[in-house]
Amino acid sequence: MPEGILTQKEMIPVLVDIHIAQAATGLYNAGDTALFTMNDYIPYILKIHHIEKALYDSSTAFYTLHPEIMQEMYDEVISELSKKQGEVSSK
Repeated sequence: MPEGILTQKEMIPVLVDIHIAQAATGLYNAGDTALFTMNDYIPYILKIHHIEKALYDSSTAFYTLHPEIMQEMYDEVISELSKKQGEVSSK
């Protein structure tokens, strides 16, 4: 892994939170005054994971150029999202 790139282990929780945020943005009605966009969520997600935007951007660029590694990560992202969905559904 090149220096200055998040490891897969570091990147997976960020991607999980990004996909949850993307789903949340789709829940709002057009006239909702509490509308949030991904531009609102991304800085918060990066902050809770203690990641600078430049590091996230360079990591995303790296993984985009390496689809085989990206696929491995997304297999885990989907697994984590499924676990979270199961936890919510069981409540």
